[in-house]
Amino acid sequence: MGRAGNPGPDGTSGVSAATLGTLTVNGWAPEGGTEGRHGRVGQGGGGGRGGLTGGGGGGGAGGCGGAPGGGGGGGGASVALLLFNSPIQLKDVELTAADAGDGGAGAAGQKGLNGGFAGNPAADGCGGGRGGQGGAGGGGGGGAGGVSVGVLHLGGAPVCEGGSITVGAPGAPGSAGSGSAAAGVPGEATEVLSLSP
Repeated sequence: MGRAGNPGPDGTSGVSAATLGTLTVNGWAPEGGTEGRHGRVGQGGGGGRGGLTGGGGGGGAGGCGGAPGGGGGGGGASVALLLFNSPIQLKDVELTAADAGDGGAGAAGQKGLNGGFAGNPAADGCGGGRGGQGGAGGGGGGGAGGVSVGVLHLGGAPVCEGGSITVGAPGAPGSAGSGSAAAGVPGEATEVLSLSP
């Protein structure tokens, strides 16, 4: 009888968010996780030995690999004042930020498909081997937790005189779609958050 095909390797997991996000002229963009990778196709089964009356059975096709899980989005932010290369002076200003949103969880990868059945042999031939199971798709990475910030700035820091800044709760990080992968970074809650290098 032909040998069964080996299972296909599982797809690699996506990468969870390692930073909180980026600030550009278009605004704040929280960091999300990336998509996993497709599972690999299973190995085809081996063909069976033929007999005097005809050939052996053909090996089954390898199963298709599973689709990957999508990455989780970054948690929503609550920012009272956003500064992009705009240093200013704040005097007796009251700023209030609400609670931030949690990071999105990465989706689990799809299970790989079963391998195909072997073909029928001749009367005195040997059967073929079944195709190998397709590998599972890799899970998506988790998104970063959201930020609750009074002043979020890139560039020169603001000068604050008097006033008050109140912030809410930070967002929790999004878990990864694969149990063995790390979650995204947790959010932050702070009066002033600098993104300057």
